[in-house]
Amino acid sequence: MNAKHLLAFILIFPLIGSFVGYILGRKSEKYRDIFNIIMTGITFGAVMLLYKYITVAVVEVAVPNVMGTGLHLKLDTFRYIFVWLTSFIWFLTTIYSTQYLISYKNRNRYYVFFMLTLWSTIGIFVSENILNLFTFFEIMSLTSYALVIHDEDDYSHEAGDTYIVMAVSGGLILLMGLFLLYDYTKTLDIIELQTAAKTLGDIKYLIAALIIIGFGVKAGMAPLHIWLPKAHPAAPAPASAILSGILLKTGIFGIIITTEIMGGDSNIALAILTLGFVNMFLGGLLAMFQRNIKGF
Repeated sequence: MNAKHLLAFILIFPLIGSFVGYILGRKSEKYRDIFNIIMTGITFGAVMLLYKYITVAVVEVAVPNVMGTGLHLKLDTFRYIFVWLTSFIWFLTTIYSTQYLISYKNRNRYYVFFMLTLWSTIGIFVSENILNLFTFFEIMSLTSYALVIHDEDDYSHEAGDTYIVMAVSGGLILLMGLFLLYDYTKTLDIIELQTAAKTLGDIKYLIAALIIIGFGVKAGMAPLHIWLPKAHPAAPAPASAILSGILLKTGIFGIIITTEIMGGDSNIALAILTLGFVNMFLGGLLAMFQRNIKGF
């Protein structure tokens, strides 16, 4: 299996495996649990095998006529860090879930959405086309919503309502930014946008602001973080681990990609730096007043 096949495999395998696991779970929860552990282990193993390829050259896969503009996947050393962490943490939390969820109801539903979230998260990190990235980003928001409300009590539904409202609102703001970006550049490939964005005037600051707000919701950026203290305590511990350990990083990844698209504009970089310092200060300050450390 060459590098391109491995890149396609780590995206396709979790998608197919999530439904296979669901079918197995309807017959035997034991076999489903074993299958999910093996599936995430194989995914992590495939990611490990990709390391020797991405240290030599960037791995890219292009599939035309998918999502209208084509599916364009890319894996370089920067993206590999996110993909490696995602597959590794998912492998560990899947093992943990098999024991943690023994007393929980609707375990089969949990696992199918848990694995679909893995698929969509990997899709975000390997997308070189901004429309592909947005699509996977929104799928991840919907599949992770099912994890937040898994307990189905009043608190989890309240947390889920806040989460999905913020996720959809952020997605719409992000989409508006992408509409403007495409209208002015006529391209959606990130590598091409880096060149095309240089011709933008001051409109690029509005575009950058819209995109950063959209990704900032998922990154838990203040004051867009209001869903975060509610969603973490509501979700089961393994889901909470991937919410904080991985899903927040998808928003950060999107913000980094935005700065890359805008060609490292100093004003945009300064704005992100300022937001970073403000969030670090507020995060530390507000943490001192929390009673539920998991919820912060």
